[in-house]
Amino acid sequence: MPVKPIPSMKRFPVLLCSLLIWLCGAPVFGAPPLRIMPLGDSITDGVGAPGGYRGTLSNQLSAAGYTVDMVGNQTDNSEGLADKEHEGHPGWRIDELDTNIEGWLAGIADPDFVLIHIGTNDFGQGFATSTAINRLDGLILKIATLRPNANIVVTNLMVRSEPYNSQIQAQFNPYVQGIVAAHAQAGRKVTFLDMRAAVPLSDMPDQLHPNQNGYTKMATAWRGAIQALATPDGDHSAPKIERVRGQVSRTMVDVTFSKPVADDAATLSNFSIAGLTVSGATLDATKRVVTLTTSPQTPGTSYTVTVNQVNDRQSPTPATILSNSTAVFFPALPRGYRNHAPESSEYTLAYSLDIPSLPLYRATPPVYQVDNHAGVGPFDRVAYYLELQGADGQLQYVWASMDAFTNDVNQIGVPTVASGAVFQQGVTHLNVISNASGVVTGTGLQ
Repeated sequence: MPVKPIPSMKRFPVLLCSLLIWLCGAPVFGAPPLRIMPLGDSITDGVGAPGGYRGTLSNQLSAAGYTVDMVGNQTDNSEGLADKEHEGHPGWRIDELDTNIEGWLAGIADPDFVLIHIGTNDFGQGFATSTAINRLDGLILKIATLRPNANIVVTNLMVRSEPYNSQIQAQFNPYVQGIVAAHAQAGRKVTFLDMRAAVPLSDMPDQLHPNQNGYTKMATAWRGAIQALATPDGDHSAPKIERVRGQVSRTMVDVTFSKPVADDAATLSNFSIAGLTVSGATLDATKRVVTLTTSPQTPGTSYTVTVNQVNDRQSPTPATILSNSTAVFFPALPRGYRNHAPESSEYTLAYSLDIPSLPLYRATPPVYQVDNHAGVGPFDRVAYYLELQGADGQLQYVWASMDAFTNDVNQIGVPTVASGAVFQQGVTHLNVISNASGVVTGTGLQ
């Protein structure tokens, strides 16, 4: 947020907010990793045994020749595990996963597998149990839409104490395989796993969570499902273009593939971009991203990348990308309010922070990357700037400046109880600059 000083005094911008999502995974050593996202409730978290099935599954796959990278935004209940990431949320229902899944996926490297075991809390909490199967159907569709190249493995629910077990058997389990089959019939990479058959009630001391023996049986079942779909060199599908993203230099383009590709994928003859000359190509350490060097790109112009002859890493017979596969990108916009808001030259930055995908500022106050408020003098205007950068590299921004609504610089940052800046009020002389659709722009707005 920037602030503007009163005449004859220096003006200060107050707060610059920017949301950046890092796509990162475990370091790559040797073969490219198989990225696995465990998704569910306390059973995925591993209540009753540190790591639950996750550590055992990783060990079993490693012993079978796979390089494994568990991905997720959670690391709790992972004592002793080398790879701690997961998306297991104790006590959560299907609808709660559905509400958060888009943000979670945006914060991690694209998974090759999403392992879904969810729904028992819908019954344990008596939450609209007759429509729980519909919620599972919607969650599967959302994940398959957001990450169409991920293999989604969906299980039925394991046995548990009564009366919940009878309800699950009447309203949920008989329908899981059918909705999975419908998604597969529609061309989505969704498969069913009968987890109920894998773990008996005798391996659940509390009649809900497995003991370590039960978690080992879960891991073995997951491993079988994964091995049916993928070798240590990747799944059996042909590589596809996951996304294309222009770099800020406007002479570089990152082409991300759905899976690791062969070392010779970065061959100039495999790539063309209408309207640009491609002069270089390099493959990164993950074996999923080819960075192309191009002639200068024109801002605001859309470009189409065409890809041919890119193979995956399966041996002895690799799968090849569909001929003339294409994707469209726009040259990247530079970050920062100075590049998009001309009036910002009259402002001085007071605060700046990168907002996490799941901020919890009521519990934990924000930590500013830039905090210049101690040097801020009197000011007559305040500006807030927010930018969002998607996985495709496109930057959306909004700058809003207004007459100062307080003279206390401590109350122009992120509103929190601790700062005393907990208020909502009208503002005057509002100026808005944005490239996001649906945002009203202009000067002197009320």
